[in-house]
Amino acid sequence: MLALALVALALFAWNGSVPGLHADEAWTILMAHAIAGGDRPGIGMSGYSGILLPYLAAPVLAASQWSAAALRGVAAVCNLAALGLGFAVLRRTENTPAARAWAVLLLASSPTFIVQSRFAVEGNALTPLLSAAALWLLLTAANGQPPRVARLALAGACFGLAGYNDATSLALPVALAVVAVIFDRATWLRRRTVVPLAAGFLVGFAPRIATMLVSAPALFFAPLTGRPGSRAADLLHLPWTFFRAVDGSLLYRQITGTLEVPVLPYALLALAALVLLRYRAGRPLASRDAAIALLIALPAFEITLLGPALGSHLLLLPALLFPILLVRVAAPLLAGPDARAAPAILAATLVFNVGYLAVDYFDAFRASGGNLAEVRVSTRRVELSHDWVDTQLLYRQLVDRGIQDVICERFIGWPLAVHDIGHSRLRIFLLELEPPALRGRRAALVAYAAPTPREGFTLDVTYEEQIGAHGGPLPRDRSFDPHFAVFVSR
Repeated sequence: MLALALVALALFAWNGSVPGLHADEAWTILMAHAIAGGDRPGIGMSGYSGILLPYLAAPVLAASQWSAAALRGVAAVCNLAALGLGFAVLRRTENTPAARAWAVLLLASSPTFIVQSRFAVEGNALTPLLSAAALWLLLTAANGQPPRVARLALAGACFGLAGYNDATSLALPVALAVVAVIFDRATWLRRRTVVPLAAGFLVGFAPRIATMLVSAPALFFAPLTGRPGSRAADLLHLPWTFFRAVDGSLLYRQITGTLEVPVLPYALLALAALVLLRYRAGRPLASRDAAIALLIALPAFEITLLGPALGSHLLLLPALLFPILLVRVAAPLLAGPDARAAPAILAATLVFNVGYLAVDYFDAFRASGGNLAEVRVSTRRVELSHDWVDTQLLYRQLVDRGIQDVICERFIGWPLAVHDIGHSRLRIFLLELEPPALRGRRAALVAYAAPTPREGFTLDVTYEEQIGAHGGPLPRDRSFDPHFAVFVSR
């Protein structure tokens, strides 16, 4: 219970301001607002995401003035429930209380769990819960707990619904099928098992099928496009990206733009040390260890090969399984002659998790409000920490200065639109959509105060070309939040 309370504190502390409202979260709030107003959107923000979260969060957001804290609260509750289901799964898969306790502690304190749970988008908010529910239902069905057929069908439905919510989550059931064929085909490759699983999956995945066939069939296949050479380069980049996501160094830089304290590759070192201890103790890795390793490696490989450009958020499920692999490798060493070394390695991992989270995530963002930096994630993806900078101060300044029209890119415009819900003080035009010239009203062109490269769209801090196209020249007003370059019309 103490561990659960500490995790809840980590998920809810400063959840409205650390980090700033991301455009993807803002889109979710704007869709939920539209749903509360009577709209019924059926397509998610990207080709591989659904639109479950705006519908689920709409009542909570409506009761809390459409705040980022409320949306992130919904994600936090979902992920706390996922953690509870994960513990239920561990009770059936790990034989010793010590192994179960270490697994829960390392999972709950992992950078991936804490940081991604505080980023309230479809995949992060719902995929862990749906996947954990599916695994628990599968295990209870495998143990013969009645009603078996219903549990299998519900497990399939959870996997299907997770696939609708975020298509990259389909990598997990595919990997589970491969692992079942390799290690336990007698249990799983039976008609009475496969048929209810498949039927439930089709029911859960039906919204995705309907979207593909009726609304936008090309959207689902868009992530599958790309040059083979680029995907091969991403595969070579994958181990580096994965372990940087697991130890948090990539996540912290993406969000804060910097590392106050350089992050050691402690997750990789811990795994290597535990494997060496196993072999030194004459206990080589067993089939259960290999099965967990495959459940991490196969989804990561599938997502990199078939999904959009490799990013840390796409490796959510494999990264969440990594603490389980650590404890699985350590489990035979928690008693006997190595009963001190293995727990010491796990304890050091826990300390590094908590320490780096405190310094490089919470303290770093609260001190700076975010920084403007480009972060190389993989061969084909460069993330911008710009996108996490808080826009609340900018919104207040724009309103206080009497600005009426704001022209900006969507990563600034959507969060500003959320702050403006219920006030209607600003008219926001997205620069990507070629808005009208700045004439007739007091207006401002707003962008980040640093070069901002995007795929197919680039802004430079000088903005000569953009300003010239929208009624310039305009003077830059340097009294605004220094994270932003604001050019105000005369």
